[in-house]
Amino acid sequence: MAQDQLDLERLLKSHYDELSPSEQKIARFILDNYEDAAFLSISQLGEVIQVSESTLSRLARHLGYASYAQFQQGIQQILRRRLTPQVKMSQTITKRSTDAFSLAMAVQEDAEHLRAFVGVNAEEDFKKAVNFVSSARKVFLAGMGISKSLVYFLEFRLRRSGLLVESLTAGGSSMLEQLAGLKGEDTLVTLGFFRIYPELVAALEWSRVQNAPSVAITESLASPLGRRATVTLVAKRGPVGELNSLALPMVVANALAVGVALARKEETLEHMERLEKLHNLHQAILLEE
Repeated sequence: MAQDQLDLERLLKSHYDELSPSEQKIARFILDNYEDAAFLSISQLGEVIQVSESTLSRLARHLGYASYAQFQQGIQQILRRRLTPQVKMSQTITKRSTDAFSLAMAVQEDAEHLRAFVGVNAEEDFKKAVNFVSSARKVFLAGMGISKSLVYFLEFRLRRSGLLVESLTAGGSSMLEQLAGLKGEDTLVTLGFFRIYPELVAALEWSRVQNAPSVAITESLASPLGRRATVTLVAKRGPVGELNSLALPMVVANALAVGVALARKEETLEHMERLEKLHNLHQAILLEE
């Protein structure tokens, strides 16, 4: 397919009037929900939109794509283009009025996302995630970009439960060097939203090779992380095209940390006692100087 044909968004809009009603239904869904459509399989997308797989394939061919897989790459390109920091900042500023925006408004938006979140994750999945982490020889936490903050939070909390933790927040060969230490008795936790770094996908693939369980905290079961993890905890951050809050992902990360602390009650209390003794020793040395 030629480069000028790769802009699926433009193709859908320019060919919209010549599409069949079912194809127009697909086009509307993709343009309005590209963040979901980008990672759904042909059968999943057909089920969501309530059209046949053959209709989806026919639309892809109509627009010049050789296959649905190539068509889906076009959807993912829309997602990448709308996810640049510049675009997100611009849309966030444009949508809001300086005078009208307030702390109360920000809290209200987060509260709405939290209410919508209730019941999204199966409790069984949460229990599995807690078990994988609490029973691990070592926990590898992988996250890049804004997800680094969640990695650092989890590292702090899990260490207080007496777990060995290694954080993977640097890309490229640095992360791969750390990943080489992952073994079957370890657990990998990946955190990523919308913009998925190849290193995180590689980390999950490597955990499979090592037969190590993995947990993903991400925006969708159908995302690149969600599809590859042993268990996925869904945490939507809000509209994909705007600067989003980390309130919901932080709630999920905190719940995981608390669940692990409860599962490792004795180890957590013993670790905190040792930490207190160490603090006292340190304080005594400072007073002697």
